[in-house]
Amino acid sequence: MPHKLSTLIRRFAILMAAVPCLCLAQAPSPTSRVSVKPKEMLTNGSFAAGTQKWTLEEAGSAKGTMEVTKEGPKGISSLKVKILAKGEQSWQVQLHQGGLKIEKGRPYRLTYWVKADRPGLITVNCMQNHEPWEHHGAAMETAVTTTWKQMTFNFSGPWKDANARVTFTNLATTPGQTYRFSNISLQSNPPKVPTLKKAITQSTVNPGGLRVVNPTKTQTAIAVRAGR
Repeated sequence: MPHKLSTLIRRFAILMAAVPCLCLAQAPSPTSRVSVKPKEMLTNGSFAAGTQKWTLEEAGSAKGTMEVTKEGPKGISSLKVKILAKGEQSWQVQLHQGGLKIEKGRPYRLTYWVKADRPGLITVNCMQNHEPWEHHGAAMETAVTTTWKQMTFNFSGPWKDANARVTFTNLATTPGQTYRFSNISLQSNPPKVPTLKKAITQSTVNPGGLRVVNPTKTQTAIAVRAGR
């Protein structure tokens, strides 16, 4: 009997000694938890590959050109857009990148550096890259100045779409006007999405065709005038 009792006591002691280890193994530390990192969605947002993946479009009598230079913030690459003719409406020159997959209700954040040779207003939006070319309020008017400034545009996906685009529009305001864009980034699931202070909620469809300036891509589209 004493031998059996001592055996039971030893087994119990071994079991109790293992309990804390089991508890620690089941409780993951905060540093071991998997976090969802923001996903970069744009291609060639740094313009390291020239104008690849970016399209400059014209409508009506508006005309513009684009080229990549080393005149961005701290000498990095930037895209220079020059307006040659303003046309009938300011939206008739647009810079965009399409083929973006947008999920309805998911938060997104667009950041970019921008400046112009004179103060003015442009509009940035996330819109469909196909008919009916809508953005459903995912748009914002931005003031640009003659010095480089980093801008942030937060929005939630207005619809589920596998072919959306980010567009910088209302560029065709003044003949000779130049705009420079640098380090453009679009991320899904950003850490925090503040409430937009101002958003444009209406758009007007223009029946005219858009001419593609980028010679690597040919298409026609119906333009959306995102706010005036």
